[in-house]
Amino acid sequence: MPDSLRPWSEGAKHAVAFGEGNPEAWLRLGLGPLPEAWQKQLQPIDELLVGLAALDSVVPDEIGRVAGGACIHRSQGIFDRLPISFLWEILTIAMVGKLLRQPVTILLPIAEESAREPSLRTAYHDLGSRVDDAVQHLGMMIGVTMKACWSPRLGYLDNVPSSELYGLFHPFSSSERLRSYPFGEPDEEAQLRVNASYCARYRTLEGGSRRDDLIVEGIHIAQSVLLGVHGRANYLATVSLPDRTGRQLQIDVTPAIYIHQAIIQSDHNWWPNRMLVNVLGLDLESLRRHFIV
Repeated sequence: MPDSLRPWSEGAKHAVAFGEGNPEAWLRLGLGPLPEAWQKQLQPIDELLVGLAALDSVVPDEIGRVAGGACIHRSQGIFDRLPISFLWEILTIAMVGKLLRQPVTILLPIAEESAREPSLRTAYHDLGSRVDDAVQHLGMMIGVTMKACWSPRLGYLDNVPSSELYGLFHPFSSSERLRSYPFGEPDEEAQLRVNASYCARYRTLEGGSRRDDLIVEGIHIAQSVLLGVHGRANYLATVSLPDRTGRQLQIDVTPAIYIHQAIIQSDHNWWPNRMLVNVLGLDLESLRRHFIV
C-alpha cells in the first residue's frame, strides 16, 4: 500500500481507486484509521475496511450489536431485481458480526423507497419480508444471528439543518451537481425529507442507537451515516464490491448485475472471494445461491 495511505486499512487503497475520497477527506468527516485493537480483531477483513469513527475509545469487546443498511433502490420491490451489491452489503455486515461474535441487523429502506414510489408500497413491504427470511436463512448457514428490519414510516432527524441533507450520497464526487443534489430539483423538499429518513434509520434499531452499536456501511455514504448516528453509535467504513475491471458495483451501475444472475468472477484468489471463504466459509457465488433459495 502507498505510504500516503498508512496507517489506514488495506481497504483504503480500493476507496481511493474508486474515487471515494482520501485520508484528508475522511478525517474531515470524522473518520480515522483503525486503532490497534480493532486492526487485530478485524485483520481477516482488512482489505474491506477504510476507517472508523468510534465513541470514547470504544474497543471491539464493548460492541454488543452490529447493524448496517442494504440498498434496495431501483428494485421496484422485486426480489430478483436486487443487485449483487445488495448481497455484498449484507455480507460485509455479516463478516464483521462473525468476527466480533455479535448479532447482526440489516436495515432496509422500505419507508424511504415507498415514499419515492407510493404505488409500490405493498411490493416494498412484501420485499422486506422476503429479505428477512433470506437473511435469517443465510445467517444459519454461516453461523451468524441475523435479521432484517425496517420502519413503515419515514423517520426524522432532530436539530439537523436541511442544508446538511444535500449531496449526502456523493460526498467525494467531483461533480458539483451530485454534491448539492437535490438542489433545484422539482421535488427538492420531498427528496430532502427522504434523505433525512435515510439518516434516521440507525436510530430505529430496537431500543434506539446505543454506545455499543457498530454501524457498518460503505465509505461512499459516510456523510449520511455520520449525520445519522450523530455521536450515538460507532461507524466502521467499508468499500464496495468491485467487478473484474476494478469498477465498484453500486446500485446505479449499468448494466446491473442482479442477484439472480450467476457470478462471473469465480476465482478464489479474487480478494472478495478469498475474504468470504476465510471468514464465512463460502465464496460469493455459493453465498448468492444460498441467499436466493
